Amino acid sequence: MKFEINMKLYFVATIEDLSGDISRVVGFFGTLDEAIDVIEKNKCDIHENCYKYAVIEGLEPGLYPDDLDPIFFEWIDDKYQHIERPKEWEGLCGFTIG
Repeated sequence: MKFEINMKLYFVATIEDLSGDISRVVGFFGTLDEAIDVIEKNKCDIHENCYKYAVIEGLEPGLYPDDLDPIFFEWIDDKYQHIERPKEWEGLCGFTIG
């Protein structure tokens, strides 16, 4: 049986701090808008009072998928806000399933 997926999925991960040592994938979505909405509204309390960062990677099926332009968020003033890629993570990829 052959199973085909011909679409990009958007994976959301939460990350404790800039060391990146403690992170987890909290969901994946069929559209970028859905992924952004989950983060910006902190749905299901993905922040959990400990995850300072969140990231979205848009990935297509395949081995070692990567997104060279992930979208980053930081917990500021009790909500996730879009930020530029932290300099500590320049050149890194695979924040979600890589």
